[in-house]
Amino acid sequence: MASRVLTTASLLAIAVFSSYSILGLTHRNGWADKLNASDGGVVAFLPDTEILARTHFTGIARLDSIFTYAVRIFYSCVSGQLPALPLFSVYFAGQMIAMLSLLVLEGMRQGNKGTPFAYPALWGAMYQCVPFGITIPIYCAAYLWLSPLAKYSKGPRRIESLSMDSVQLYATLPAVILGFVVPTILPALAAPRIISLDQKQIFLIVWQFFPFFVSLAHRISAFVAQKMGLVKADTTLGTKYQDAKEVYRQIIYMSQVLHIAVFTVVFVPQAAKVLFKVEDTSSINPFTVFIPMSVISPHQVSLAAEGFLALLQWDMYGGCAGLFVLVSYLSGAASGLGAGLWTATKVLLRTILVGPGAAILWAFWDRDEEALAAVGVEKKDQ
Repeated sequence: MASRVLTTASLLAIAVFSSYSILGLTHRNGWADKLNASDGGVVAFLPDTEILARTHFTGIARLDSIFTYAVRIFYSCVSGQLPALPLFSVYFAGQMIAMLSLLVLEGMRQGNKGTPFAYPALWGAMYQCVPFGITIPIYCAAYLWLSPLAKYSKGPRRIESLSMDSVQLYATLPAVILGFVVPTILPALAAPRIISLDQKQIFLIVWQFFPFFVSLAHRISAFVAQKMGLVKADTTLGTKYQDAKEVYRQIIYMSQVLHIAVFTVVFVPQAAKVLFKVEDTSSINPFTVFIPMSVISPHQVSLAAEGFLALLQWDMYGGCAGLFVLVSYLSGAASGLGAGLWTATKVLLRTILVGPGAAILWAFWDRDEEALAAVGVEKKDQ
């Protein structure tokens, strides 16, 4: 009980620090002022440009105002004004593939049925409104107290709690690709060469709803898979494990590809000239791309893109920190303090190979394997 209370306190502290570093810093470093300066009242401009922002989306004035504000926030990610920002955005998206998949998979667990964790789309709606780096530590703190999976039980009972439906497992990867990857790619397409600036702004709004797209795509993919007989709903424990292992592997590979690609560009900045069609690649370096601005820095940003880069960096690190604490605690609660420390060490080492989000997903995969090994389920080589 004491360790759970301390872990909860740690997670809430991460959420508070994330709030200070994400929301607070944006006001202290001048990013909010930059963003507001592009709002002309009757008309609005995209940040640091003379391009008019789209102000009509639905015909509902209040909703259109919110959408226009969202476009002005996220436009810097796809404008290329500061190459480090779209580069980190790609990195965050790659790690988000793993972390989003983690929330979907945890929602499918038999042990989480009837709990708040069975509805990943609702958590997605929360982190689209309140930053990811704040919402996810709260998710993790709630998990400790409300998820039966946080209460270690041995033997077949634990296996049953961790088990997932094979049809839903099969549908996970298509759901993430159709619901998240595709909507993420669309606003990143070059404008006006491939899409118009107006279409880019529409796609930025479409992207905001990706948690619901993932949920919808998951249901449709599962329905199609079952109707076409692509996978059997009722399978043996060993087969379910093999299905889950394949899903884990494919998702981690996807995140790893983007992890390696971004690091390659960071250390070969000449590649950025081809990718972003810019001559100035001075922002393409490990420190600018991956190290966020200090929360106590008096520095005032010169571009809105610079401020949003700091926001995204703290956002991703806050979410990863929350999940890191959670998976370390779960391992320690199941197998002792030494196991928890070893899990934390493995996550840190694997981060070098696949990135932090994918390394955390890998640790949850380990949890499944260890639970199966404990009841003598035969595992094949990975």
